[in-house]
Amino acid sequence: MILTGVRNNNVMTIQQLKYTITIANQGSFNKASEVLYISQPSLTESIKELEKELNITIFYRSGKGAQYFTAAARELLLQTRE
Repeated sequence: MILTGVRNNNVMTIQQLKYTITIANQGSFNKASEVLYISQPSLTESIKELEKELNITIFYRSGKGAQYFTAAARELLLQTRE
């Protein structure tokens, strides 16, 4: 379970989870940033911080966006929707 590995000194925010779900729904960081009304670089940085904190890769980046979700991302998304 991914969320159980979060240490107390690392604070995963509801906002980061919202960002993750929006990227998954939109299929790209660029489209998600438009929906969320934030800059794409800010969104990318927030997700990179979350990935580092959880020590997982959530999205495989490609020239066509974040179309490839890792198994860890699928588990994270399932856990956040519970």
